[in-house]
Amino acid sequence: IPPDVRRYWLFDNREEAERFQEQGERYYIQSLDEGHTVRLSHWMPSFTWLTLGDFDLQVPGWHNAWNAGMVAIVAHAFGMEWQFISEGLHAFTGMGRRFEQVGAFNDAILIDDYAHHPTEIVATLEAARSYMAGHSLKGRLISCFQAHRYTRLHAFWSEFAQAFLDTDVLYVLEPYSAHESPIAGVTGQAFTDEVRRRFPHKQVEFVPELDALKTVLQEALAEGDLVLSLGAGTVTQLLRGWKG
Repeated sequence: IPPDVRRYWLFDNREEAERFQEQGERYYIQSLDEGHTVRLSHWMPSFTWLTLGDFDLQVPGWHNAWNAGMVAIVAHAFGMEWQFISEGLHAFTGMGRRFEQVGAFNDAILIDDYAHHPTEIVATLEAARSYMAGHSLKGRLISCFQAHRYTRLHAFWSEFAQAFLDTDVLYVLEPYSAHESPIAGVTGQAFTDEVRRRFPHKQVEFVPELDALKTVLQEALAEGDLVLSLGAGTVTQLLRGWKG
């Protein structure tokens, strides 16, 4: 990083932030209520923490809190008053294909998300758990996964399988090729078998096609369930337009 570029560092561990030796401004972010209320503090030259303020988010997930924290840091650096920063962050309700609520069915919540990398899937499942807790949903967290590209699934086979640790139920579709040629052994059935091997007590099912999976879901959903469609391909069509 060139020496004339301003640096802003964000931490969720105060002791680590205090030990940090790199040049730049240090900030500490913390959750106040295990929910959406976040506090942002600034490390001062006097070796003390100055609380800039709190903000509430309408979008779930710690990854969203981190993103909002960086936005707040930059806005504060440009002189924006905290009241406007806080109000602006609270007004954000999300964007298409990022934890987008697309409907409800049998009193179950239907959410579509673009997550197609293992770390994105983990973050989305964490956000779903937070959402369920905040909305008193007592049902199952159901994930519907369509891998995007054979090469990506092959390269991160183990990471993808482990990413579904926190879901209650997993439905696996055939991968979306994105114009790639198939790779031997990299199939929806093989991936289903891999997840079953890792989590033998978890319900993991292979349903190759969208229409078939839609029928399976509509017969199985119950009050309090939350369903996620995950991937960057045609899976985005799975949960849209349902009536019931």
